[in-house]
Amino acid sequence: MNKLANSTSNKAKSMHGLENQQELYNILLDCLDNGYISDVVKEFRAGSMHATNQSQFYAPFMIQFSDRSRWIIYTTTSFRSDRIKEQLWDALNLKEIDTNITKAILVYSDSNPETAKFQKQNEKYKTSYEISSIDHIICFSELLEAIKEEFYNGVQDEINLDPNIVPSISDSLDTILTNGQIWDKEGKNFEKQIATILSSNSYLTAWQNNKNLDDIHFLFFEKLLNTFKLTTKDILKIEATSEKEKIGYLPSGGSPKTDVLVSIYDKQGNIQTITLSCKRSKKDSVSVHQYSADVFADVLDPNNENLRKLLNDFQYYGNAKDLPDGVALSLKEALRPYLKKLALWAIGGVGLESDNPIHYAQYIVSYQTTKESFSVHSIEDYCDILLKRKGAFGTPFYWTYASKHKGKCIQLKAPLL
Repeated sequence: MNKLANSTSNKAKSMHGLENQQELYNILLDCLDNGYISDVVKEFRAGSMHATNQSQFYAPFMIQFSDRSRWIIYTTTSFRSDRIKEQLWDALNLKEIDTNITKAILVYSDSNPETAKFQKQNEKYKTSYEISSIDHIICFSELLEAIKEEFYNGVQDEINLDPNIVPSISDSLDTILTNGQIWDKEGKNFEKQIATILSSNSYLTAWQNNKNLDDIHFLFFEKLLNTFKLTTKDILKIEATSEKEKIGYLPSGGSPKTDVLVSIYDKQGNIQTITLSCKRSKKDSVSVHQYSADVFADVLDPNNENLRKLLNDFQYYGNAKDLPDGVALSLKEALRPYLKKLALWAIGGVGLESDNPIHYAQYIVSYQTTKESFSVHSIEDYCDILLKRKGAFGTPFYWTYASKHKGKCIQLKAPLL
């Protein structure tokens, strides 16, 4: 009888846990539909590139913002310190593997009877009474507010929003973005706009018939297809998508360079696939690459221990001016043979661990908003142009680190051409 009672109790807890996860999933899907995040991945798994098991570590949910920063989210229905320790372990390793993960959050429902226990544990993490790879323990409504605030902070640099206004969980995008601000749900998601433009049948028909449309997006369409060197008459239709579930992720769980996957159908029944990386900013340079120093070394030359040490030196100090005497010059010399390889990897993904060709970008599409400059280059051409410019350590890039990731990763920024 006791075994039966225990079995019934466990089933009830399991069902409650599944309902809790579904409620959270619905909240995240609403955030996706409303443009606050660019992707939601359920059952997110990743493993070290040095391990055979590429799904060793786990988070129930991963959300990605349009700047490719990520949060991993754990959910629970009861306060169990042993269970939290499992989540701490997974979160710690996922952050080490994927440096785009900026936060790990444990969430519980607003009506959870153990709210006080969760708040007390969260306070221990906030005050550093305990060390944790979980950044916050918060309820569902607080998570939603945090997501909106992250989105809001991301768009502040693009449009003139009052920095003293923070959106509440009841605000919609239309409420936040008022007073004629040039912004919509897809404005931040540049790749979605490019996919929509390329999929336009009316643009394709006009282009095939040499018509000029008074439409800035049609001019973008023309520039894209002309750069692809396509002929007008043979194309039957073009389908393009920015959906992450169709493009997929790298075996490690990281983002591929491809933001838009284009399928071009011709009248002979052939399908040509083209992959695009998309960059949009009001600034003259954007972040293009972020990995740990050891991953840099593994891709550039896994047997060059001097290069590995110098890369780790930079990662530790985080900028050139704080490097010990002679290290900057030594790193410049060590990188010299790998400049083209570094550029192709940073811009197009050449050297990533994936064996799926759609994960490598063939072209880069960029839009500098203040100059209204729209450009399309092949990855090869883009890298050749970049390599004529001088940045840090003889490369064309500005070297830095992502927020809260000093000592853990190297971030490269490149000019928008």
